[in-house]
Amino acid sequence: MHDSGCLVIHKNTRDRVVKDTYDAITLNGFEAAGYGSEYNLKELFDIAKEKTKERLIPSGGISTKEDIDYYMSKGALAVCIGTLFACSEESRVSKKTKEEIIRRTSKDISYLSYSRQRGLVYKDESDPLSRALKRGIEGDYESSHVFVGTGIDQITEIL
Repeated sequence: MHDSGCLVIHKNTRDRVVKDTYDAITLNGFEAAGYGSEYNLKELFDIAKEKTKERLIPSGGISTKEDIDYYMSKGALAVCIGTLFACSEESRVSKKTKEEIIRRTSKDISYLSYSRQRGLVYKDESDPLSRALKRGIEGDYESSHVFVGTGIDQITEIL
């Protein structure tokens, strides 16, 4: 991939990877959907900047121009925005689920009891995660899980 001019971004910093195989590391702060850190993103980014020379891409709760400017001014290679796009026209999330996301806030985000993943958790946590997520994307949010981060607070309409 490097020979084609692509950057390789390492998403999961818990895995062991050969340093020369990636160009940057994505940092997931507490604000991120799904798996997050116990640190908020600003703390995590500052710690990582002190301890490594790796190029960093912060992820979690980034949803405004000010958020982007903050991390770029501190030396981020780029920023990762996820939740903010959940309610875009292009998103494969159903309209019904998008409307539910718009109705909710970050106060509605919780952990699944059996994992460190966070999101909008609904009735049946015993259902296998992959089926529950698929149902959430398709619009059956009442018996599913939809992973969103704190960027949910900035979502007020389908764009």
